[in-house]
Amino acid sequence: HNRVDTGFLQDMRIHHEQAVAMSSIYLAISPDGNNTLRQIARQIMLDQSMESGRMVQLLRMFNEAETNESDQVMAWMGTPLPLAKMPGYASDGEMKTLSESRGIDADKTFARLMIAHHKGAIHMAEYAAQEAINSEVVAFANAILSAQQGEINEIARIAGV
Repeated sequence: HNRVDTGFLQDMRIHHEQAVAMSSIYLAISPDGNNTLRQIARQIMLDQSMESGRMVQLLRMFNEAETNESDQVMAWMGTPLPLAKMPGYASDGEMKTLSESRGIDADKTFARLMIAHHKGAIHMAEYAAQEAINSEVVAFANAILSAQQGEINEIARIAGV
């Protein structure tokens, strides 16, 4: 493995954790929300929780820290940023807006935030797919590219955003 493999796994884990949190909030605030969006949120929680577990396993296999221990993300891409500036990472204000939204506003807010979130993940996964050297990490990055682009398309179609 190289620093791209490690950095991608560490930063994508943080990214996935927020997607799980965002989905959990949406499910809690929108019990009567769009059924398909609610199903997507459940699937995101399941898939990304499982993927986070696999990321931890790989990092342990590499004898690397399970989390990014610096105050910056994406240094492995040559573009170090504070976590709050990670592409697609929702701000505290955006998470608060989601938690306070209801009805169709909750559907639209979740859709908008998750699309942006997935686009940020795709940005990182594209780089990792090209620059990582561990075959499992490369395959993982490619799987994220496919799955999250598919979800973007479906969410955009359903929510009209």
